Amino acid sequence: MSYSRSVLSMLTVFTLWACPAGDDPLPQTSTCGADCNGQLSTPYCQDYDGSLYSAGTMGCNGACVLETTSCTPVDQSGEFATCNNFSPCQSDDLSCAILDDTASTSKTCVRPCSEGDSCGDETYACLENPMTAADDAYCFKLDAQRDETCVTNGHYCSDFEQLCGQVITVSATSQIVTTRECKVTCAYSEVNTQGSCPSEELCLPAPYNVQPEITEDLEYVSCTTPNTTDVCNGDEGYGCTQLNTGASICARSIYWCGTPMPILLDYYSAEGIGAVLTDTSKNCNMANTHQYCPGTLEDSTVQCITMSLDVSAESEDADIKTGSICVATCDPDDTSFDCGCIDTEENIVACDSEGAITLLCIPGALNDPSTGTEIAVCAKP
Repeated sequence: MSYSRSVLSMLTVFTLWACPAGDDPLPQTSTCGADCNGQLSTPYCQDYDGSLYSAGTMGCNGACVLETTSCTPVDQSGEFATCNNFSPCQSDDLSCAILDDTASTSKTCVRPCSEGDSCGDETYACLENPMTAADDAYCFKLDAQRDETCVTNGHYCSDFEQLCGQVITVSATSQIVTTRECKVTCAYSEVNTQGSCPSEELCLPAPYNVQPEITEDLEYVSCTTPNTTDVCNGDEGYGCTQLNTGASICARSIYWCGTPMPILLDYYSAEGIGAVLTDTSKNCNMANTHQYCPGTLEDSTVQCITMSLDVSAESEDADIKTGSICVATCDPDDTSFDCGCIDTEENIVACDSEGAITLLCIPGALNDPSTGTEIAVCAKP
């Protein structure tokens, strides 16, 4: 089976000479010396024979005979094995390749191919891979299921209706973690409805993923005022978005099918926040799941924030929990800003409904862990 399908650095290797902690790996003897009678230039197994060993330290016995019992053999598993300069692929038809420029330190043994190649059987496909600047094509195994890792490990989604999408999560230490997973996609016209999504799921914005608005000449649409529709096509969901480079273009989210997570609206107690934070079934944008935030709440933009909180009682030792929760941000300086309304069960309702509770814009309720700045959020009064 052959496909020509888009499946949407130079790697510098430094070898450091350093003395390992602990005992000298090469026992100093009166007859052999540190180089084991001239047989070694360094004590490390990979330097002695990189085709056989990937790590470890060499040994030398009293008879000046080299010992390799502490050496780690290279991975002999072949296709889809991880590889590097010291652990090369074990077959001539395999290439040690970077499959994703966002993970340029990771390499995988894969088979290069060209359009029309069969790659062996129906469980493989020859796919172009523009996730790297090289645009090389490789034989990918078609066995990755929904929410499983794809492309970077040499595997691709078994269901070609799914997309191998970029998943960006934030760790407890505010580190950005990027992976690729198989996702069920949907259209902008289906946002916040089931649309074509599986039962009990909605079409939701994919966190941290945007697509630019493109002109007929295949050019980006530039804009000047971030967070407005400005010159963008607002009817199709495009807004002015500032890039990391400082430039602004018209862009919108891409959309995936998923389970909508609750929006945190109780900021007045650690118990209220902790109940959402510590419940993984209510956490958003986790790896290997399809749990996302709803896109908007009236005038508010809903986003997924990773935060830590001490959920212990006053008399107990600290119990720090970390999780990712949906929050509705707002503008406290805009007197006309509408956060919307909820009922007593915290369901979103029309503000003219009987018993509706109007949400308030609370300045400084949270700190953004990635920037340290205060965030104003919509909350229960």
